[in-house]
Amino acid sequence: MTEDSKTKKTGDRHIITTVIIIAVICLVIATPILSYFTWSFTINTKINDEVEHTYMTEAILPRDMIANIQADIEEIENPDYQAIKEGLMKVRQIDSEILDAYIYKLDSGRLRYIANSEEVTSEDYAYPGMMLKEEDNELYRPFVEKKVTVYQQKEKVIRSILVPILDKNDDVLAVLGVDYSKKAFVGFAFVNTLALILLITLMIIILLLMNQSRKKKMEYEQKDDMNKIMINEMKQGLALHEIIVDENNKPVDYRFISVNQSFLKITGLTNEEIIGKTVLEIFPETESYWITEYGKVAMDGVSCRLENYSKELDKYFEVYAYCPKHRQFATVINDITDCKNTEKKLHEEKLLLETTLSSVGDGVITTDKKGAVLLLNRVAEIMTGWTQKEASGHPLEEVFNTMSELTGKTCDEDIKDVYSRWNTFEFKENYILTAKNGVEMPIEGVIAPIKDNYGNYSGTVLVFRDFSERKKKLIEIEYLSFRDKLTGLYNRRFFDEEFKRIDTKRNYPLTVVMADVNGLKLINDAFGHMNGDKLLVKFADAVKKESRADDIVARIGGDEFVLLLPKTDVDETIRIIERLKNNIKKENVCDIEISAAFGYGTKYDETLNMDNVLKRAEAIMYKNKLNESSSLKKAAIDIILETFHQKYPREKEHAYNAMNYCSQFARALQFNAKEIREMELLGLMHNIGKINIGEAILNRDQDLDEEESFEIRRHADIGYQILRSVIEFSELSEYVLEHHEKWDGSGYPRGLQREDISIQARILAIAEVYDRMVNTSYKKPLSREEAINQLLVNKGKQFDPHLVDIFIDKVI
Repeated sequence: MTEDSKTKKTGDRHIITTVIIIAVICLVIATPILSYFTWSFTINTKINDEVEHTYMTEAILPRDMIANIQADIEEIENPDYQAIKEGLMKVRQIDSEILDAYIYKLDSGRLRYIANSEEVTSEDYAYPGMMLKEEDNELYRPFVEKKVTVYQQKEKVIRSILVPILDKNDDVLAVLGVDYSKKAFVGFAFVNTLALILLITLMIIILLLMNQSRKKKMEYEQKDDMNKIMINEMKQGLALHEIIVDENNKPVDYRFISVNQSFLKITGLTNEEIIGKTVLEIFPETESYWITEYGKVAMDGVSCRLENYSKELDKYFEVYAYCPKHRQFATVINDITDCKNTEKKLHEEKLLLETTLSSVGDGVITTDKKGAVLLLNRVAEIMTGWTQKEASGHPLEEVFNTMSELTGKTCDEDIKDVYSRWNTFEFKENYILTAKNGVEMPIEGVIAPIKDNYGNYSGTVLVFRDFSERKKKLIEIEYLSFRDKLTGLYNRRFFDEEFKRIDTKRNYPLTVVMADVNGLKLINDAFGHMNGDKLLVKFADAVKKESRADDIVARIGGDEFVLLLPKTDVDETIRIIERLKNNIKKENVCDIEISAAFGYGTKYDETLNMDNVLKRAEAIMYKNKLNESSSLKKAAIDIILETFHQKYPREKEHAYNAMNYCSQFARALQFNAKEIREMELLGLMHNIGKINIGEAILNRDQDLDEEESFEIRRHADIGYQILRSVIEFSELSEYVLEHHEKWDGSGYPRGLQREDISIQARILAIAEVYDRMVNTSYKKPLSREEAINQLLVNKGKQFDPHLVDIFIDKVI
């Protein structure tokens, strides 16, 4: 090698070392900058995701209910408030990162809650009408700008996402707010930023080790050059030995005959310490392995190459041994201790890298520059179904078998684009990974090129993750945004969009059928909202059974449903409605037959406006409802009363006794025949509201506690709500509401007194209390005289004093 070539080679080495050092410095300087931008980008990405989720959440909320709810604590008993409350709690259950979901309105310039997702027992529960704790200007922005607002609070949560809820005229009804904890953003950002820092740290370590390795190599080569100059440019140690055997001709030692200077340098010995002496004299603890192997060379003339560790010298040697003549052997040795230590470090670093990749929650695959798989971490093995051993050397496209759901194409071309153009390709949520066993899963991830120290393409790295749970959540939110959660039918939002889309010439004649379920409020009042929900579900199921594949069935209000029937004329519509009525008649809730009022309108061509068709269907429906509703509700009340009396025979006996007393009382007061009949019905029905009171309370013989007393006092209002739904019972319902009012104003539910209480209610109060006192079906019945005495004691307090006298003198 000439001096010029040596100088050029040394210069190249220094340049490479300088480049590595500069690269390390650049990475160190760039780390905080990249970490900052990664942190910011991750936070913003998380915010955008949660804003998108909140938009979809807002879509599932019932706008008609929100429009009707007032910011007033009395709305707690309103079924619409309960529906809104349950919707917010469901939203919070879907996404565990949500701290609170709430709706608030702008009321007389102040911000007041409509509802929130907290339990009533929670200290963070907000009742309707409660003012927001903070009234920052940011909370008013959705009302002014009608746009989503991302608001950062000072305490507890890091972000609040505020979405305006608009009505049909794009006016803001209220604002949906969703609060997220710091963990939802900071934790997400921390993981991604930490991953970046780890990756940069690994790159720095690898660069430094590569630089260290190059330095060692340079030193090794420099020594080699010196040896070549000193001993004919030979860098290896050279030694000539003769083998020593025992009486059995077995090698037991060997003697040094001659060595070169390189050997002396490698071993650290001198000629005087070596020449003429045996190896066991110089190194008494020499491993027998060396003597045995060298004996084979000297005795059998077979050359060998050895690589082993010398405990005496604490070094690794690479040895080439050959036999120059019988019983002699020559060794050419290289000290490979540094290389072995470097290999050991590299192996440890490789294990560290593999351990790091194994601990990452994402799948990681690396390839060489030809696209053949080099490494899979444990997550990638599980997701692809390929083991590291099986996949090694296979094309990436074979191991990572993916396809786009949108186009149906595999991602081979996208992967090849990474190979050829060094482009980074991102897998979105519409990609499906097919594992080796055929199992499919949605994934997202990125594939990027790897560059070596010289900027040359050396392979690819692919990072991907299972998208199943997130995709499931998105599908669930999308489903809820277009579906009524109770019946599973389409909701008002979907109907409004479909109503416009379906209005095309190919669907004519296009019919709109409106349906209003009869008696929903009556069943809610009498049997509770769970049975009211059963009524709606059974009605919806009956409609679904009769619907055709192209029909659109939606629930657009509490008890209102609509059907869009493409290619359906009036005659066919009438037949469909009749079939619906017949199907509905087969169903009942609490022994009350399900029924509904129907109306329809049909569009035959473009000249007719669909809004007018809808109005016509709605008008016919309401007309039919007026004609049918009263008789149906009256029959339902008879069933409710019969059900109540069958369930509680004691109440039935009391009702008939009260009816008889009321009838005699009315005659004593010279009421006309109609008024007498009205009093009889009042006595019979006055406790109908108890149908909705718990069985344990009604059957209890002991005194009731405060909570149970409050519950049973509700029966007057419940009875009022049940009876007033029928025109014929509207006056009667008022008397039922008042029959626990007292003459002195201490009664309930309104605290009326004296003549402000209807005479019918005052009559009933005396009659029913007297029966309670003397009836033997109750605990500790009183005699007639004892009961009269109690009436006299409460005369002018609980009872009308004049009516008490008449009752005692003329009725009993």
